[in-house]
Amino acid sequence: MMRFLGLSFLLTILTGWSYGQVCEPCCAGHTVSVNSPNCMSFCNDFKAKFKQQEDAMDIILREVNNTFRWAEEMQNQLVENEQSLATLKTRLDDNEAKQDTIREKLGELSVLAGTVTSMLNAHFIDILKRMALLETSLGVKHKARIEYLENTISLISMKFTFLMIGLDPMMAKVEKEGQEQIQAIEDIGKAANDFLESIENQYDSDSSNITAQEAVESTALDKSITKLQGAKATLSGYLKMCMPSPP
Repeated sequence: MMRFLGLSFLLTILTGWSYGQVCEPCCAGHTVSVNSPNCMSFCNDFKAKFKQQEDAMDIILREVNNTFRWAEEMQNQLVENEQSLATLKTRLDDNEAKQDTIREKLGELSVLAGTVTSMLNAHFIDILKRMALLETSLGVKHKARIEYLENTISLISMKFTFLMIGLDPMMAKVEKEGQEQIQAIEDIGKAANDFLESIENQYDSDSSNITAQEAVESTALDKSITKLQGAKATLSGYLKMCMPSPP
């Protein structure tokens, strides 16, 4: 039998067939004449199936690479989302600190205005008391001085009135600007909070989608691996069939 196989293989080489056609060992191993149509049919069928298995393995490898690349992109997106969340939280903390500072300054201005008003009132009352004492002690004799004091008091009262008239709109303006700044900061904070919530919601949605997608990809990968194992087994079977028998 081995002599027949060796002779058949030698005849194959001598007749011009090349080993690259795969027919020689297959046909020799199955004791089929190399010139037989069955040999050519078997060789062509084997090469076609081998090509299909190679294509299937290439597709599976591309799917695996695409899955890994997609997972890496999702990881990068998650890192960017975490950095955006950290930046927004920092801005919110800064806005809250600015609001506290503005409220503190408004409180200081209110205290200062109250202090000025109290001092002016006390000074004005003190002058009135002194005028009353002078009227009582000096009488008509010092009427001119009393009139002078009255005029002075009227002037002081007028200045005080003007001061209060000027102070009120100034305080109102400061308070209005402060409230506007607070409102602007609160609007920024609200917008930031809304954006933060939208990102958190998107993050939760992305996490759910990623979990679901991972399950789908895992199932697809399992199927691909099963298909690959089947392809390898099939190829191994073909190769065993085509290998010449050992001497």
